[in-house]
Parts: sequence; C-alpha cells; structure tokens
Amino acid sequence: MTVDELNKQKEDGVRDSLEQYFVDITSECPYGMPQHAVYHQAFFGSLADSTMDYFFRNGYRRNGNCMYSMRCPGCQECVPIRLNPEAFSQNRNQKRVRAKNRDVSVGLAPLTMSAENLALLDRFLLNRFPDGRANAESYYSGFFITSMTKCFEIRYRVADQLLGVAIVDCSDDWLNAVYFYFDPDQG
Repeated sequence: MTVDELNKQKEDGVRDSLEQYFVDITSECPYGMPQHAVYHQAFFGSLADSTMDYFFRNGYRRNGNCMYSMRCPGCQECVPIRLNPEAFSQNRNQKRVRAKNRDVSVGLAPLTMSAENLALLDRFLLNRFPDGRANAESYYSGFFITSMTKCFEIRYRVADQLLGVAIVDCSDDWLNAVYFYFDPDQG
C-alpha cells in the first residue's frame, strides 16, 4: 500500500468516526442569498491539530466550538479557500495595494477581549447588521474566545488607530482565518 493510500484510509476512518456527531441545520442564509442555508455541523471540545487539519482540508470552518460546512442545495457562493503559502505570488494589483498601504503596521497578539477590540467590533457589526442582532461581547465570548484550538490576533493599525483585526487559528502545520473585522469608515 502506498503512502497516499494509507493517508486516504486514515482520513476515511477519521471521517467515518466523526460523522456520527454531525447534524444538518437549515436557516436563513447568513450571506443574504435568497435560498436557505444548510449547516452540516457538530460541537466538539478540544480537537487534535491533525483532526482540525482534516476538517480544514475538507472545507469545514470553525465557529466557537462548532465545526461546520455549508451544504446548501444549488449554491456554492461561500466556498472556503485554501492557499499554499509556498506557491503564493502577489499579482500586480496586490502589489499596488500593499504599496498604497505602507503606513499600515501589522502585529501579532494574543486573542484579547479588550475595550479597543470590542469598540471596533461593535462598529463593524452595527454596519454589517444594522438591525442590532449582533454585539461585540457575545461575538468574543461565544465565537472567538470559545475555541477548540489555539488562536491569536493579527492587528492592523495606522499610527495608534486600530483599523482591523483578524482572528486566526493556528498549529505547527496550518493557519485558519476565522474572522476579520475592520473600521467600516476605512473599508
């Protein structure tokens, strides 16, 4: 048996052993599409990095302690993407945007529910969901900080002004961008 065949057999075993925990939930599309969304989801405690890697390679996302994939009939508008950083090369437009934003500093930090982060996220959520159905504190406590894996933040600033924050899951072998929020006046 080849290494690829052994890996496939191992993945099939992981999938089969975990599938029993998943259910399909139908709701309104969170991205505003007219059809209903179908979440194939399960809640877990802490998961091994190799199991998280399996999920991410197979199109799953994380929301708090929930792993889910979208299984919406006839729709593929929100398919997650995976990038190989070793094969990535900036195109001309990306280089232009980078040059235009030379004044933006980027820093790594622990996942923090600070007053500064909450204020920025509240502004972002109010802009994104004007009906007020989302608030920053519940996002941080239920979505970001409640996590089955290690996380950190990537903070984007101009001078002392916080412009955006990326919430990122991490292991030795992968990174997973969970969420990004930003100053709606700058976006």
